[in-house]
Amino acid sequence: MFYPRRSDRQTYRGTNEAENLRRHRDCLKIFRDRVTRDNLLDESQLDELEVEARQLIDEAVDEAVSAPMPSESDLSTDVYVSY
Repeated sequence: MFYPRRSDRQTYRGTNEAENLRRHRDCLKIFRDRVTRDNLLDESQLDELEVEARQLIDEAVDEAVSAPMPSESDLSTDVYVSY
């Protein structure tokens, strides 16, 4: 399932900075490269883990999106602030 992006537009980043970070410093790509290089996991095992993780994320997002809105009184409970 696709969910629209709900983060900032990162206008404070330089031109192509985010793309360069994704291309050269993506921690998931680095992890995949290292564990396959060291023969700890193979590509098919990593693909299975990725599918499982995506399913868990989709389920959590679906649950959050379909949850009822909190009541006004719920919005101020368990918040570490004094008024």
